[in-house]
Amino acid sequence: MIKLYGISWDDPRGYDSIVYISERYSEKYKDIHIQWDKRSLYDFTVYPPDKLAKYYDLVVVDYPSVGDIAESNNYIPIDEILSKKDLEFIQRISVGKTYESYLYNGHLWALPIDAATQVSAYREDIFKEFNLKIPKTWKQVIKLKCKVGMPLSPIHAHSSFITMCVNYFLDPFFIRLDQYNLKKIYTILDIMKNISDKCGDLCLKSDPIKLLDYMAEENEICYIPLTYGYYNYSRDKYRKNVINYINIPSFTEIPYGSTLGGAGLAVSIKNKYIEETIEFIKWFYDFNTQKMYWKHYGQPADIRIWIDEEANKITRNSYINTIYTISLSYVRPNFPGFIKFHEESGKVLVNFLTGKISKDETIKDLLNLNTSCCARK
Repeated sequence: MIKLYGISWDDPRGYDSIVYISERYSEKYKDIHIQWDKRSLYDFTVYPPDKLAKYYDLVVVDYPSVGDIAESNNYIPIDEILSKKDLEFIQRISVGKTYESYLYNGHLWALPIDAATQVSAYREDIFKEFNLKIPKTWKQVIKLKCKVGMPLSPIHAHSSFITMCVNYFLDPFFIRLDQYNLKKIYTILDIMKNISDKCGDLCLKSDPIKLLDYMAEENEICYIPLTYGYYNYSRDKYRKNVINYINIPSFTEIPYGSTLGGAGLAVSIKNKYIEETIEFIKWFYDFNTQKMYWKHYGQPADIRIWIDEEANKITRNSYINTIYTISLSYVRPNFPGFIKFHEESGKVLVNFLTGKISKDETIKDLLNLNTSCCARK
């Protein structure tokens, strides 16, 4: 029997879905078995991909790591193993810029198997109880008469900062600032501080999964303006209460610039069964397989799922309600070392949110990080 080893992240969306699909594949092709391990959402983002390639044939990765993946020489470019026809098909069905996000230095380093971007989450039952309207602008977010939260652990704080900057037509990796753009950053930091102060340690210590779990189990947080969408929370009986999703608030009423997330499937050079891997990939992108993947808690990058009637009915239109946001999303850089820079920038923002540094000190620290890291890229 051929045995492949893979690793994903610890959430039904990332792990249960791919395990279920792999088991169905093994039933179809009884001489092939794919065994999956899982790691935390944090490790999914920051753990060095070159180390994973030593132990796994298939690695589910975050796209900002593809520069590190490419330079490690431990992964096979996908365009070297899949045909041009197959790649063109996958690119056509990939929602937004999910396919392009895995390109680096002329090669495709992973396949978009999962799609997410920062969207807004809300408890419809609480909104109805208090006769609230869903915010479309950041001014409306601040004035909302219920508790607002946002995942503000370092990387997610920086992701939200990026989203707000891009939406405000401001380069999030600024290396110089005039007074006009400086005022924009002051506004962004004020909004983030307002939300952080009201939410407290819960938000400062939360990633999207932790905060969404809290939102679904407790009747406290009514609205999250920016969080990576986990649409399983919109399904009945997934958690105690249902969470709905909608386009992000904006400075212009256009949900532009949301920081793209999602996950891709990379192939390590350790993998000795490339032909079998190719056949699995082709089977995975069949629409019937994609539908099965979604039914078992996956969140496909396949636009056919995002517009699918059943998928939207079961998730209270989460996909179609946010397709505008993901279509206008922003792709983070993926140069080698970006992940470390991403986290360090987030730590600066957390220092500001916790009152350790002023707005001006925050901007200075971010500018220094941008100058030392991004100006050379």
